[in-house]
Amino acid sequence: MLLLDVSTGQITKLAKILAVSVSWSSDGKRLVLGIPGGDVDPEIEIFDIDSRMMQELVKGEYPSWSPSGDWIAYVDRSKEKVHLVHPDGTDDHVVKDVGGRVFGYRYFGLLPAWSPDSTKLLLNEYKGDGDAQDVVLLDIKKGEMTTKSHNGDPVLGWAQSTSKASADSNATRSRSTGF
Repeated sequence: MLLLDVSTGQITKLAKILAVSVSWSSDGKRLVLGIPGGDVDPEIEIFDIDSRMMQELVKGEYPSWSPSGDWIAYVDRSKEKVHLVHPDGTDDHVVKDVGGRVFGYRYFGLLPAWSPDSTKLLLNEYKGDGDAQDVVLLDIKKGEMTTKSHNGDPVLGWAQSTSKASADSNATRSRSTGF
């Protein structure tokens, strides 16, 4: 894992780690890493930039650190449940479960995308009817899910955008962005 200082162009080797997903803490001092499992369950670990120490957090995949720094969202090993856990490993709980279907299947893939205010998640939900994928918005407090895109491209992040009209009134609106 390499760290590039964009102001100086200096590259620092941090560690030799195989990670398939990475998300920064809001303070920029730690990374949450998705470590592939192979013959064992995949793990989510936290890497401290200064000490270069790793700490195992939970078993799971696709970790995503909230902008507030309070939560890490991740997908469990079954890929049917999205969890939230504090960075210290406490209060791990399921916020959405799509499992338990008799016919077909549904599962979550790719990193959950946090809203800027850390109250919502955009999730990529894959469906067993032709491997189609929907993007769904999960309101964490209410537990409600709203489909935002049917059978389209996955969402990879949440971006802030300001239109000319809202810039004039200092209002900001959010939009999801798929790449």
